[in-house]
This record gives sequence, C-alpha cells and structure tokens, in this order.
Amino acid sequence: ELNKFLNKYLILTLQLNNQALERPIEEIDSSNIAVASYVFTILDEAVVFKHLEKNEYGNYITRTKDKAFELNENKHYTAIKTIKNRRGGKYMYLLDSNLNNNTWYEETPDGILIPKPKKKQEISMWY
Repeated sequence: ELNKFLNKYLILTLQLNNQALERPIEEIDSSNIAVASYVFTILDEAVVFKHLEKNEYGNYITRTKDKAFELNENKHYTAIKTIKNRRGGKYMYLLDSNLNNNTWYEETPDGILIPKPKKKQEISMWY
C-alpha cells in the first residue's frame, strides 16, 4: 500500500543461506533467505536466480502451450523462480546467460521452466 501511495518502488537483493546452493531451484523458498524471514513479509514480489550446473540440465524442460524443449548442453542457464507474487502466479523461467557480456536472454519466450517428472523407482519387497 505504501508503494501505491508514494508511487515508488525498490529493488533489492537478499542473500540466500548456504543450503540454497544444494537445493534444486523449485525447492528454494522464503526459508532460504539468510536474513530474518520477516523481511520477506514486506515484499510484494520476490524472485530468486540460480545458475544451473550442467549436471542439472537433464532435470528440467521448458514448456510452451504446445511444445516442450530440452536444455542445450552448450549454453549457460540461469533459472528464475518467483517465490512471492501478490499480483499473480509463481512460475520458473529460464535465461540463457553470458556473464562475460552481461547478456540475459529468455530461452523460451512465452515458456516456463518445469522439472521433469521423476521416474518411479522399483520397490523390492522383502519377506
């Protein structure tokens, strides 16, 4: 409400705790903010960025309304997850990022990043 009244906005960065490095992007949430979580309550919108490791590429696809795409092993990807949005949905997006040139391109325009379904593990029964 204060933003509406003052007609101002603020962009800030918050440090995530070390456990966030070990978690997949879809599992990162407000509990991973290193500062007190009460900071999270004042935000209207919050997103987290995670640079994906090559060994994580096989865990995700990007999807549009009618197509799905595998991640390209020759690119460097940054995943973005909306962890708070008072005005809409919470989605994950994928950027093809080049930090040397400071370029960030949306990999699949109008698409979202989704985890691949996990394969069912066989359960062995011991009698």
